[in-house]
Amino acid sequence: MTLGEQIRIAKETSQIRIAAEQAERFSQEVLPLNAEFYKHKREGKYPILSACVVKENWPHIESYTNNLQGLLLEIHSNNGLVIRILNKMEGIAMFFVCGVADSDKAYWPLSSTFCETAKAFVPYIVQAHSEKKQFTYTLMLYGSWGSRDHVERTEKEINDKKAGLSKVTVPRFPVIGVFPTTRQSKD
Repeated sequence: MTLGEQIRIAKETSQIRIAAEQAERFSQEVLPLNAEFYKHKREGKYPILSACVVKENWPHIESYTNNLQGLLLEIHSNNGLVIRILNKMEGIAMFFVCGVADSDKAYWPLSSTFCETAKAFVPYIVQAHSEKKQFTYTLMLYGSWGSRDHVERTEKEINDKKAGLSKVTVPRFPVIGVFPTTRQSKD
């Protein structure tokens, strides 16, 4: 094995190890806070965030609220719970977006919970990013993994429909011909 191959293998091994560490970190640090957030949300402590509209038109993500000031106050409530969650997510996302950890290897074990968590906070993430360039890595990873999930689900739907169409038989009717018509003249 050449030195170049050894370096490549060492780099890939390191990226996979770091991806696994970040997935574990997400489950240990973010998910418990996320459970606390949903408890508060069920108790009605985040009504403005809950009322925001999120449109996922991959790869673009849009959010709309009619009470931005209230949203900003709400996000900082409950001892800054949402901010703590987002800061932890940003730290994790940075490893994947910067290529330190292999985002492809972490996609299956982590993407659905990461994206679900990020989606709950998209109204604030989009606002913070547009005003202060905060949560850039979280937004980028959410956009990447969300787009990939959208493409894979769409391809599956198309393949399922194609498989269903291949089972459909279209009846054919025998052609027996057309009788010629004659025109009678009025002479």
